[in-house]
Amino acid sequence: MSDAVGITSETSRHQELVTAAARHGVHVLCEKPMATTLEDCDLIADSVRESDIVFMQSFPKRFDPAGTELIDLVQSSVLGDVSLVRIRHAHHFGLDPSFATQWFAEPELSGGGALIDEGVHATDFLCRLLGRPTSVVASTSRAHLNLEVEDTAVATFTYDGGPLAEIVASWAMVAAESSIEVYGARGTAILSGVDVASKQHAGQPYLKYWHRDLGGNGFAGSAVVPSFLSGDFHSEVPRRFISALQSGETPASGLREGRESLELVLTSYESARLGQRVEL
Repeated sequence: MSDAVGITSETSRHQELVTAAARHGVHVLCEKPMATTLEDCDLIADSVRESDIVFMQSFPKRFDPAGTELIDLVQSSVLGDVSLVRIRHAHHFGLDPSFATQWFAEPELSGGGALIDEGVHATDFLCRLLGRPTSVVASTSRAHLNLEVEDTAVATFTYDGGPLAEIVASWAMVAAESSIEVYGARGTAILSGVDVASKQHAGQPYLKYWHRDLGGNGFAGSAVVPSFLSGDFHSEVPRRFISALQSGETPASGLREGRESLELVLTSYESARLGQRVEL
């Protein structure tokens, strides 16, 4: 088995580092997002395929049992046809004065602000939940922190003949509760405690749901605890990477998933820049 490496430095250097690792036959676990441009994503993919190494895109929400249970609820049609999904992924670290001095706040290194940093978690989850959307309308703001990149963003995705999906990303949200909301014709599901903003404020049941078959007016609660609260959120990613290397199985997220989540973010930036809906 070849050596392995984790790529975690500035996003703008991901392509350079992955290419160097591939040249030496080193397997790669890449921090999100995959790159800052789709062109760099394609260069990474070329390097990985030419060298036949294992590439895993780090998306820790993929291993969260609470998120998986919510996806199962939706895809089992328990909630009926979905009309609206709302996903928030936010933290408050931008309020620390030192944040402005970090590479996160430098667009030439990070590729953007809260949307590419936090929103990429949400776009990957959305694709797992509903598949690929068809268009997006988005807005960004840097007014709160006055950085060179946005501190807050909202993107609304549409599906042909299907639901709307709203994504909110922020670096300046001090408290929140419901992280993900799904509204269907037969029921509703709400998941809390799966982002920093809600981590200290959400309580059990973290996943609650109501559907017509339950009857009554109250929500039913799941016993599931998000890995973000149990302490396994980030550590589970390298464990799964090592397991994939040992077993020869395909990692849970790779080149396609890394590129797709970034494409949704970059198209949202384009929409915000143009002030209009953009097709995907």
